[in-house]
Amino acid sequence: MELPRCSRNYRKFGILPLETFATGVKTGIYSNDPPFTAPPLTEAAFDLLIQTYSTRYDEYKSGGPLLKPVFNVAKTALVGGLNSLANFIDDLPALIDDTIMLGGFTPVKTTDTEAQIPTQPVLTSLKRGESNQIVAECNLIDGAEYYGCLIMVSGPANQVEMSNGKLLLPGNMNTDIALDVTKSRRKVFNSLQPGVTYMFWFYAGNAAGVSNLSIPMALMAAQ
Repeated sequence: MELPRCSRNYRKFGILPLETFATGVKTGIYSNDPPFTAPPLTEAAFDLLIQTYSTRYDEYKSGGPLLKPVFNVAKTALVGGLNSLANFIDDLPALIDDTIMLGGFTPVKTTDTEAQIPTQPVLTSLKRGESNQIVAECNLIDGAEYYGCLIMVSGPANQVEMSNGKLLLPGNMNTDIALDVTKSRRKVFNSLQPGVTYMFWFYAGNAAGVSNLSIPMALMAAQ
């Protein structure tokens, strides 16, 4: 769904266009009937930013490069004030293009992107811990809210898969299965059978769904 927002293109304006734009925003925010309710800056505070910017520019223009840093401070402050007012309008309920233009800004459309199913994890670490313990870890996945890890006694790995967010396990395999569904990427499996080789698969999930299973890796529990 496309949402209207205030364009921040004023950040690229030249010196005089920025002042003209800010003056238009001042009129839009504070001089409408009725005016916008409770903006983050008072009219006097925003007007002071504009006037200081104008004064510092005149000083810089007549005084030379040594005064440019002072002018830049005033410019940064004015742009910061515009950002604050743009954020204020963006947060108004039931925002439409006309409201944005009423405030002196230019509306643009942004896409409210839906969450994407995480990508397939990679098992990055698999090592023996304390007695009868194996510690597994996968990589960090952008957008993942939790990580799961499936382990089972080593067998035909191609019979284990993820489909529509559900683990499909071989129905005819008589083997031990464990599943860690805590959010952490680091999984600790205890009380494993000494000398038995286990297969490990990771997956990542969020509100959109569950990733494919990682490529399996195997490790024998300490004897």
